[in-house]
Amino acid sequence: MIDFKDKVVYLPKEVPTESKIWEYFMANFQSLGLKKLITAGADYVHTRDAEGKSSSVGIVANERNDLLKEADIVVARLNKDEVEEMKSWVGNKDYIFKVGKNYISNLDIQQPKKQKKNKKSRS
Repeated sequence: MIDFKDKVVYLPKEVPTESKIWEYFMANFQSLGLKKLITAGADYVHTRDAEGKSSSVGIVANERNDLLKEADIVVARLNKDEVEEMKSWVGNKDYIFKVGKNYISNLDIQQPKKQKKNKKSRS
């Protein structure tokens, strides 16, 4: 299980108003024990910290590297062709990438188990 306690989680490709990943981390911020949550879109950054303070400000492209430096864990939804580039960008940071229905991570995570459909037996 991943320990998010006192960690800064960075979602580099999530739009808060449309993102189920952002929604998950916001809803579980306290129970996960996060220190800070950051997401950055094309020209903005949204943050929430452990004290409940939220902010939204404009951002320029070169500031993304500063956000990455602050992060402990990077979480992103990617296409298959984006994985290697993202791994290169995050460097030695911990990461969790959702690619289709699978997860790629350098952390110990368990893939969600596929639910088996119950076959109804005929009498």
